[in-house]
Amino acid sequence: AYGPECGGKIKLHWLAVRQCYVKNRFSATPHTQGLTRQQQHSDFWQDELGEQTWRLIEHRLAQQGAGWHDYHLVPAHPWQVKKLAPQLKHPLACKDIIDLGQAGDDYQASISVRTLINLSRPEKANIKLPLSMVNTSSLRTIEPHSISTAPVLSQWLSDIVNNDAFFQQQAPLVLLREYAGIRLQAPTESRDSKSQAGDAWVAQIDDKLGVIFRESLEQHQLSSQAVPFMALAMHEQDDLPFIHAWIERYDCGPWLQQLIKTVVLPVWHLLVHHGIALEAHAQNMILIHDNGWPSKIVLRDFHESLEFVDAFVKNPEIAPDFLPLEACYRNAKPNQYYWMDSIEALRELIVDTLFVFNLTELSHLMDSVYGFSEQQFWQQVYLQLQAYQNNNNTPLQRLREVDIYQQTIQTESLLKRKLSETKQQEFHHKIANSLAHKLVKETAVVSSTAPSHQY
Repeated sequence: AYGPECGGKIKLHWLAVRQCYVKNRFSATPHTQGLTRQQQHSDFWQDELGEQTWRLIEHRLAQQGAGWHDYHLVPAHPWQVKKLAPQLKHPLACKDIIDLGQAGDDYQASISVRTLINLSRPEKANIKLPLSMVNTSSLRTIEPHSISTAPVLSQWLSDIVNNDAFFQQQAPLVLLREYAGIRLQAPTESRDSKSQAGDAWVAQIDDKLGVIFRESLEQHQLSSQAVPFMALAMHEQDDLPFIHAWIERYDCGPWLQQLIKTVVLPVWHLLVHHGIALEAHAQNMILIHDNGWPSKIVLRDFHESLEFVDAFVKNPEIAPDFLPLEACYRNAKPNQYYWMDSIEALRELIVDTLFVFNLTELSHLMDSVYGFSEQQFWQQVYLQLQAYQNNNNTPLQRLREVDIYQQTIQTESLLKRKLSETKQQEFHHKIANSLAHKLVKETAVVSSTAPSHQY
C-alpha cells in the first residue's frame, strides 16, 4: 500500500500538536519578516496546502474546540500513525495531540519510501516523513535535531554553490533545498514535576513524528530531462540496459567521460575546495540530460548526510553556528553530528557513496554488457580527477590531504550491518582502491605535470 513498487496514492495524516511540544524552522523570506509565530505558521501552511485544504483542516480543529493559537500542524505518514497507535493514546486523551485525519493532495512514495512526491501538484514540496521501519540496513526514523537544522544546512550549501564560478560555469550543480522542518520536542520552560511526567510521551516518539520539506524538480523546471541516477545501472523489461539507446548514440567512451565530468567533479569540488562531503549515492542523485547526454547533476538529502572538518572548511565565516541551533550540539563530540575529527572521514563518505556503492554498479554493467572494462571505467574517473588537479581549481595541498589514491580504502559493511542484531553499530572492511591501482598501472597516460604520490 505504501511502497514505491505499487505506485499507490497516499494522503497525509494530519495532527494538531500543542505549541509547547513543537519546534519548527522555515527558511527566512522578506514576506515572513515581522510576522508572529502564529502568522508564520498560518501563512506557511496556506501556501503549502492551498486555501481549500487549509480551511478544511482548520474547520476540523475548530470542531474539537481548539485553534491555532494553541496548536501547530504536523503531518504524518498514515502507516506511521497506525504504527504509533499505542504511544499516541496518552497525548490524544489529554489533547496534547488532536487527530485531524487524512486530507489534501495525493502523494506517491519515492524510491526512499519515506519521501513522498506530490501527485496532485508536482511543483509543491517533496515531503520527508519518519517511518519506524528498517530499510537497506537503517532504521528510517529521522533524528529530531536534523529536522530543524535542515534549512540552515541547505542555505549554507546554496550560498556556496551560488557564489562559486566552478559550479556556475564548469560543473553545474543543482541542490534540492530542504527549506522547512517541523519536529516534536519537550517544553523548554520550567514546569512542575506533574507536568514533566506528562511530557514523557514526547521522548518516546520525538524521532517518529516530524517532517522535512524539500524542493521538487518541478520547482526547478527540470523534471522532463531528469532520471534517477540509479536507473543508469538497471535493465529494462526487454533485458536491455536503461542507457542502451544513449550508448548506441554516443558510444561508451565519450558518454562516460561526459558523465564523470557531470557527476563526479561537482561532488569532488565541494569536498576538496570547500571542505564539505555529501552522501552522494544513487538514491540522492538525479541526472539531468539532453537526449541522453549528461548535462548537470541534482543532489538532495543534506540534513543527515553532510560532514565537514572545521580546519578544512574553506570559508568558515559563512558556516552555520551550530551551538544555538540545538541543545544537543553544545556538548557534542566530533563524529557525532556533522563535524568530523579527520579528513579521512570525509574521504570515506565520498568514496563509499559515490564510488563503492554507486558508480561500481555502472562500471559492472558497462563491462558485462558492452565490453567496456572496469579498468577503462576507472581510468576515466582517474583522468578526470587529474584534469581537475592540473587546471588549478584547488590548491594541491588540499587535494593531497584528501588522499584519494591510497592503495586500500575502508568501506562500510552494509550486509553485515543489515544482518546484525545491534542496529546502531557500524561495520567496516578494507577493499582495494581502483583509483590507486590505476595510478600504478597507467602512469604513462598521465601528464608529466601530475605530482608523484607516496604509497
